Amino acid sequence: MEIVFYPAFNKRQNSTKIPTDGGQSFSGEMVEPFDMTAPSVRFSFPAGFAPYSYGFCFINSLGGRYYHVTEWTYESGFWIASLVCDVLASFRDDIFNTSAFIIYSASNYNQLVPDARLSTYATPVHSQQVANLSPGIWGGGCYAVTVLGKGGGTQTYVLSYSALGDLIDAMSIADASEFQDQMQQLFAGASINAILTACWIPFDINTAGGGNPDTTIFIANWNSGVTAKYAALTVQAKATIPLNFGGADDFRKSSMYLSAELWLPFIGKTALPIDEISGCSSLEVAYTFDVSTANFIAIISGNNGGRFSYSGKFGHTIPISAISVNPLQGAIDTATAAASVAHLNFGGAVSSAFDAFQNFSFPTASTVGSVDSKALIGGFNSSYNAFFAGQVVLDWYLISTVTTPQEVAPVIGYPLGQVRRIGSLSGYVQTVQASVAAGLESENVQINSLLDGGVYLE
Repeated sequence: MEIVFYPAFNKRQNSTKIPTDGGQSFSGEMVEPFDMTAPSVRFSFPAGFAPYSYGFCFINSLGGRYYHVTEWTYESGFWIASLVCDVLASFRDDIFNTSAFIIYSASNYNQLVPDARLSTYATPVHSQQVANLSPGIWGGGCYAVTVLGKGGGTQTYVLSYSALGDLIDAMSIADASEFQDQMQQLFAGASINAILTACWIPFDINTAGGGNPDTTIFIANWNSGVTAKYAALTVQAKATIPLNFGGADDFRKSSMYLSAELWLPFIGKTALPIDEISGCSSLEVAYTFDVSTANFIAIISGNNGGRFSYSGKFGHTIPISAISVNPLQGAIDTATAAASVAHLNFGGAVSSAFDAFQNFSFPTASTVGSVDSKALIGGFNSSYNAFFAGQVVLDWYLISTVTTPQEVAPVIGYPLGQVRRIGSLSGYVQTVQASVAAGLESENVQINSLLDGGVYLE
């Protein structure tokens, strides 16, 4: 019986690798009793020949099987090789032509499928990305007032801190000498009631005014003489953050292993739904600010899905009505004082007249005495500028694995979870309930058991 040995051949355990060189042929005879899967073969080698390096052979007459030599023994002038069949090498072609459900593969796998075999660290890995809203709209702050304008419509102006104080002073009665001017103002339709809203916003006047030129504030048909700008309808700012998912580019790029918090100006920290943005490479943050009300809406959108919105205030409402001191009585008292200076006797007419004014358009912000109006509307800008910067900050918290899929795949494969022809793969492969039909029943059982335990296709 001819037996071909391959003395230079080595292979790892559970491998389908076979020799590619010609080998060395020897003649031997089977030792009885004979077992095809584990035969013993007797050789008569030349004197002084030691076959210890001959550990792998091929016997064509036994169905073209490959065998490992498990032991060499010398007895009565003969060398006896104890062999065991290498079923993975012997039935390599049958294995490669069989389709099976592949749970792990080194050459073809899906990195988005979690691998429960990999250990994770107890402490999340933190990383951060920062982007700035553009254009840079933040400034020292200004004030936006919406008033009843000419013709009964509304108009929003933006003005400085001192200008807002001047406007309120101009609309207030500090002493009897201002009473006549106040009456003219009232009959022109201007009163503190005509200031519908007032707020502080963290923009400079040019930004909030949209580049509009200076003008003077008209309240109804009364020209206050106070310099301001017409407010822009809206102010917009955007930022784009490239998404690196904390460095995860495999199954860890999911809510099972990854969380993210987005710091947004005027909102604070908010959690991001990872699974909705996992297919995105960037995140756009777009703010639209309503100057007249100090309200905003922020829309967060991924470039490949995921869209979220937030709203709130980016400024501070100014309680202008708070500077009124019993306004109706104050105006009545001021009118009575003015009449007294002029030696007039209105009798009950003063109260009656002001009752009539109140029924249609009486001012609710006339004040008596010396009031520092500007002191009542300051003190907001420093706290806002310190806290609400124009940065968007994305914090990642990754439950990372001790090793990566790329590192483990060559050794133990990586999840695939698909039916494939075994021969279309390479390297480590592990199946579920493999069913290769090739040699003897005992050999088939061994082959399928090895495939289900993991083999190396070579």
